[in-house]
Amino acid sequence: MDPKDYQIIRQLFDDYLQMYASRDDRLTTHFSEDFSGFTGGGDFLVKTREEWVAITRQDFSQIKDPLRIELKDFAIQLLADTIAVATGFFNIHLPIKDQILSNETARLVLIFRLEVAGWKICHSSISIPYHLVREGEIYPMQELASRNQFLEKLVAERTTQLSEANETLQQTNEKLAREIEKHTQTEDALRREQFFSKSIIESLPGIFYLYTYPDLRLILWNREHETLLGYGIGEIAGRHILDWHVPEAKEAVLDAIEIAMTKGRGSIETPLLMKDGRPVPFILTGIKFQAQGQLYLMGIGIDISERKRAEVEAEKLQLQLTQVQKMESVGRLAGGVAHDFNNMLGVILGYSELVLDQVEPGQPMYSALQGIQQAAHRSANLTRQLLAFARKQTVAPKVLDINMTVASMLDMLRRLIGENIDLAWRPGENLKPVKMDPTQIDQILANLCVNARDAIGDTGKVTIETDNVAFDEAYCSTHVGLVPGEYVLLALSDNGRGMDREDLSLLFEPFFTTKEMGKGTGLGLATVYGIVKQNNGFINVYSEPGFGTTFKLYLPCYQGKVEPSSQPEPVQPAATGHETILLVEDEHMILEMTTVMLERQGYTVLPAVSPGEAIRLAREHADEIHLLITDVVMPEMNGRDLARNVLSVYPDIKRLFMSGYTANVIAHHGVLGERVHFIQKPFTMQDLATKIRSVLMHEENW
Repeated sequence: MDPKDYQIIRQLFDDYLQMYASRDDRLTTHFSEDFSGFTGGGDFLVKTREEWVAITRQDFSQIKDPLRIELKDFAIQLLADTIAVATGFFNIHLPIKDQILSNETARLVLIFRLEVAGWKICHSSISIPYHLVREGEIYPMQELASRNQFLEKLVAERTTQLSEANETLQQTNEKLAREIEKHTQTEDALRREQFFSKSIIESLPGIFYLYTYPDLRLILWNREHETLLGYGIGEIAGRHILDWHVPEAKEAVLDAIEIAMTKGRGSIETPLLMKDGRPVPFILTGIKFQAQGQLYLMGIGIDISERKRAEVEAEKLQLQLTQVQKMESVGRLAGGVAHDFNNMLGVILGYSELVLDQVEPGQPMYSALQGIQQAAHRSANLTRQLLAFARKQTVAPKVLDINMTVASMLDMLRRLIGENIDLAWRPGENLKPVKMDPTQIDQILANLCVNARDAIGDTGKVTIETDNVAFDEAYCSTHVGLVPGEYVLLALSDNGRGMDREDLSLLFEPFFTTKEMGKGTGLGLATVYGIVKQNNGFINVYSEPGFGTTFKLYLPCYQGKVEPSSQPEPVQPAATGHETILLVEDEHMILEMTTVMLERQGYTVLPAVSPGEAIRLAREHADEIHLLITDVVMPEMNGRDLARNVLSVYPDIKRLFMSGYTANVIAHHGVLGERVHFIQKPFTMQDLATKIRSVLMHEENW
């Protein structure tokens, strides 16, 4: 309490004592005598009426502060807003015995209230032991009754006020309850909205992000953001947007953000860094977002790893398709000219060979004729290479042991690569068989060895090796072009100059070559590629500049029954004969040339320019014809149908088919069976003579 207030109350207390000093009774006299000038008091905490009485009966020695008391009981609190208590103890004189009982005490309690005009006594009372009350009057009862009436009136007024306050409070409570219910409903709606929003964010097909702008700190995200990038719950809070991006993409990312914040929307395709540092391709789309005056960048990111893989796969497939289309184009080109070109080459080769037989080696014309033959042979080889690349080469597949085939070629290959280059041969053990034309193995090895020789240049080493390999589904799923199964590996390595990536990508292109002008046609490796594909195999190339090149060819294993190889029928050394041959060819020049060739070999020839004429000759010369040589593709009927007609007259006649067309055309006419005798145009007189003797001496008639 303020000291000034304390002095005011103290003065009021003294005035109250003086009032009782003027009374004519022994109580007052003794009160005045014993209490005048005395100061004392206590600090009381009053909660109930019962406690009030208990406090007023406390011993004076327990009182510490005379001026402060706090009333907790509501009825008492009505007496004063701010209360101070002044107390005093005094002796009581009893009139019955007319003596002072010093051991009996009473307490005077005054209650003060601070009003507008100042401090005022609002209540007073005297508390004494009960037995003393019966023995003497110590307090004016009339005044006490008056004070009680005042108190009751005050309580009634305050009760009315309390009732009104209670009613107001009840109304306030009801209003508050309605407000609370409304607030609860609003909170429920907000929770539902938050749950709905969170559900949408979590169900997005990608990552969701919300960054503050311009500081670009992450404040809201979905679980997918953490999962896709390999983070745990809460690990990405507050991260800067550039933390996810590779250094070389950061400038582009910032540019995309500025576009989004300027135009309202922006997107960018860029990799995001996972927790382990691996980049993952994403498409990020962001929009400008504003709330309560704060700008944000909000958006989603879609993982496009699968799309990227699909694009790479599509690119590979497109390259394969392009390669196939190139082969088809070359095939159509080769097929379109092969027939006429081979027929013309056949005439050139045939007649040059016939003329050479008539010219002495020492004559000037002899070397000229040899030049014609060499040019014709090279032209024929060029056509064969084109057809091999396009997989339209005419073949006669056989079950082969690659080891035996390679071993038989080693001497020829060593001569081909030269003495300065070492040729190492490492055959695999228990090698499984393959089924393909043996001449194609010759073409493969010859072309690869020539390529290795040119890559080495001076001295070096070429290694040929074979082995059995197998590829399962899992391995093939990660290597485009591979088919599960068992294969025979034919590998050729050199320690030459090697190739870079660009050259590797063009390696099997027809007419592509790294050699100087005039030193390569660019068809050697294209031929190898075509042969491997024609036999349902595949080829891999490994090369680095300065570290040489390795070609690995995988040829499918033959799964059928392998029959013991029979000894070939011996051929007459002179390759001549005396039999009668029915020769059918719709090209007059080839018919005439081939007739001359056969007659020079001692055969009797019945030439026919059409199938109809051939059937007529067959009937006219019954039992005289030993061999039918016929072209496959002719205007009236094909060679296969002609052979069936001739068989009606000669059931045991031997048959030899010839053609300048490509393999697919010949196969369409039903000729290229495994045991069908066939010779490809152009051919030399020696080739024809050898083939005829082989057919005539063959026991089986196909």
